[in-house]
Amino acid sequence: MTDAKNIEIANSTAEKTDVFISYSSKDRDKAAMVASALTKAGLNVWWDRSLLPGDSYEITIEKALKDAKAVVVCWTENAVASDWVRSEADDARVNGKLCPVMLQACDIPKPFDRVHTEMLMNWHGNRDHHAFQELEEAVKARVEGRAAKAIPWKRKWITRGALVSFLAMAGVAAANVSLIKDLLVDDDARIEKLVSEQIAAALAASGQDLDARSAESLKDAVNAVFRSSDVEKAAAREALAAGNVEEAALSLAEVAAKQAQAAGDAVNAAAQSYSEAGALFAATDTAKAVDAYEQSLKLVPSNPDAANGLAPLYERMGRMDEAEALYNSILTGAGQTDEKWEAKALGNLALMAQSRGEYQTALDGLTKVKAIFEKQRDQEAVARALVNLGNLTHAMGDYEKSMSYSKRALALSKQLGLPKGEAAALGNIGYAYMSMGDVDAARENYALSLEAMDRAGMETEKGNAYLNLTSMLSNEGKLDEAEAMARKALALADKMQSRLIEGGALNHLAIIARERGEFDEALLHHEQAISALEKINSRELIVKELWSQSYTAEDMGDKAEIVRLLKEAVSVADQMQDHTTQVRALMKLAQAVAMQSTAEEALGYVEDAQQRCVEADDGACLGMVLLARSDYVAYMGNMQGAVDMLGQSVDAYASVNDVDGQLNALRQIANLASRASVASLVIQATDESLALARMQSPVDVSGLSTDLERRVQAFYELDDYESAMGAAKENLTLLKDYNGEYAPIMKANAHVMVANLSRAQGETESIDAHFQSAISILEISGTNPEQLASIRQMAAQ
Repeated sequence: MTDAKNIEIANSTAEKTDVFISYSSKDRDKAAMVASALTKAGLNVWWDRSLLPGDSYEITIEKALKDAKAVVVCWTENAVASDWVRSEADDARVNGKLCPVMLQACDIPKPFDRVHTEMLMNWHGNRDHHAFQELEEAVKARVEGRAAKAIPWKRKWITRGALVSFLAMAGVAAANVSLIKDLLVDDDARIEKLVSEQIAAALAASGQDLDARSAESLKDAVNAVFRSSDVEKAAAREALAAGNVEEAALSLAEVAAKQAQAAGDAVNAAAQSYSEAGALFAATDTAKAVDAYEQSLKLVPSNPDAANGLAPLYERMGRMDEAEALYNSILTGAGQTDEKWEAKALGNLALMAQSRGEYQTALDGLTKVKAIFEKQRDQEAVARALVNLGNLTHAMGDYEKSMSYSKRALALSKQLGLPKGEAAALGNIGYAYMSMGDVDAARENYALSLEAMDRAGMETEKGNAYLNLTSMLSNEGKLDEAEAMARKALALADKMQSRLIEGGALNHLAIIARERGEFDEALLHHEQAISALEKINSRELIVKELWSQSYTAEDMGDKAEIVRLLKEAVSVADQMQDHTTQVRALMKLAQAVAMQSTAEEALGYVEDAQQRCVEADDGACLGMVLLARSDYVAYMGNMQGAVDMLGQSVDAYASVNDVDGQLNALRQIANLASRASVASLVIQATDESLALARMQSPVDVSGLSTDLERRVQAFYELDDYESAMGAAKENLTLLKDYNGEYAPIMKANAHVMVANLSRAQGETESIDAHFQSAISILEISGTNPEQLASIRQMAAQ
């Protein structure tokens, strides 16, 4: 009879495990190439082919995972769908062992998408492949307990405008949306022609970068000035007719100042004149534009034109809270009586939510916007709303839904003869195909999108399309083609004076140079990108560019420069009102400092980030930071402190009803307690996680099963065999109707666990029945012959 303290029999190789490979069994051939190449590199590699007869599959894997100093997770579509791989990846992430690779194009699930992943999609097992050499160095660094010499983190920075570029093609700003159709009077072709000419002149001559929302405000203002019969605005009309937008704006500001000195209706007129001046200044001088809009709102706080013009400028400057307040003022003011303004405000608020990652809020808002336009039977606006929804659902990772929205937008745009809408929809379809790994279909739709842009004269939008194509080519490793595409974007940016596209193109060129090891050129392009973004005062993108430059410094092995750049990013983020960006900047700085200095110093930055979350009253933010803080505290050897941090993380997530966050924190508590052999704490943590998980819909069977398995082990360590058996049988019941990819393995393990518990307690009647059930499950499924052989050997003992 098996020793009562040894529920599972372990008989694995005595060699010390360096590397554990996690993969989907459907990708065994791909995983074999990784294992072989790492073994040839002199590493002791464990994967499930390493199981010996007599090994308990589950415990042997768990032990190998725990003993390994590095865990290589092989991401593929099959792996993404695998609860087993996700569980092993999460364990590796929590314990600082994760070294992921992508063997097939797929959408890596959160939070693993934030971890640098080596691209081995077209790899054939050769060790001289650049990405494999990076993986080998990363793994050896973890095994040897040192910093990696040079492990490029292939983050592909794209400007906000590029990420939502195809929204912009449909009249949507980089962070805002223009949801209302043109307001020009169709029967006045002369004025419309003058308006179009002056807008084109303003954009061509300006060093500013106008997004589609600001461009619409400019168009409305120029149109209003040309149509005005006000004698005081004659000078402004003449300046516009001569193509001098700056002079026209100054003239309007003077008119507004005079009007403001009068009483009665003149105050409303002054507010409108300031608003028009703000729209014109936006094309030449952001500071003057902000001042003019603010003057307008001082006179008439409820002026929706001024609020709608000022808000995107605030966003550009990182003054997010003020921008959101302005949109809300429109919603609760003019939006209460005018559906046009309601739609504008809802659309802008939705895209602000999208930029923060609050996707459900964004989806609710954009869905309501679409309903407003459907009610008004404004098909053109409906087409734009469908493009917006396609972009949002893409950001949510639902590529099929994104494709559906975009194809509906394409059909409607073709029906209505809207080349801009057609271009936008085709671009979004191409983007969806790119994310789904269908490069040929992506190329085809991008080409069609570019053709539509040419027909519509959408020069600026072509620049955004070039940036997306640059990203796709870079991800394919086609650096020469990627560079050519980035330079096309740069040429268009120069022609259109678009600093946003210029910054994106220069960043791509910096990344390409970095990939080639041309660091001097990379640094030059980073500095040029920052200079371009400084001209439009885009603090958020400057922060991201500094992060990108820090990755170049990382590849160069310049540790001091990494910290300097990340500190500069924190400084720029501090000028913003967006606490989310501030927290991200501080956490990146903490990570860099931890790798180069001391955990204590890094912890100081984490605590600063924590305070920002508290001040913003953001429970989700606080929960995330406390999770990270627990890692630092645990690393410093304070396990009790780490558990305390995780407990506070649970409370923070609970304050915003974030069940997933609570479960993550509770399961990390159980993991820490298990590592420290504190069985009572494992039970306490799993009590809470089970209660929460059972309330979820749909139920996360894999997570529940893991909780129950931990309870079995904990109860057994406490010699509470009855409770251990109760948890083991509950796990069997839970898995009875489960049909996930690893259901046969999980069910077989559950039966083996009950059989071994029965054996340990001398209950011989049920031992054979459970072993035979496990064997039968694996025989029928035809999965994992190694595990089947192991169970047969255990049953025979």
